[in-house]
Amino acid sequence: MRHRKIFSIALILGALLFQASVPQAQAQPGGKSVRMDSGVVRLGPGQILRLTVNGQAGNDKLTVSFRRMYYVGSANGGVWKSSVVAQDTSAPIALMANEAASIDASQGGFDAVRIEAVIRGYTGATNVNNGVLQIVNSDGSVAAFFDVPAELI
Repeated sequence: MRHRKIFSIALILGALLFQASVPQAQAQPGGKSVRMDSGVVRLGPGQILRLTVNGQAGNDKLTVSFRRMYYVGSANGGVWKSSVVAQDTSAPIALMANEAASIDASQGGFDAVRIEAVIRGYTGATNVNNGVLQIVNSDGSVAAFFDVPAELI
């Protein structure tokens, strides 16, 4: 019985020492993320939806990823119901002080589109302005212009 107790204690201590010696994954610096979302938008013929992210002067190294979602839906009793049928995500884009990045989405056979931007590396040392959402006509003129608030996630 005494040998079993000693063996059990040795086994537990060995497991604890092994776990302490394994390097742990470290969190990325600047553990905050900021998200901007256009919401679901139904565009007119030839129009595109553009979301622009603008990181103003500061010390954070911001990394932006854009995700475009495409919807198909139908109207029932005046209520339009839709679901995501396709989406794509951009490669991460590094933004330095006073740089901006934008992405366009066109309906291209779908009923509606949505753009989401996720900004990582945010510590609060950089002022991240509201995103700029534009609906652009096929001739390049701006049909609508909105601010998209940046929210911490």
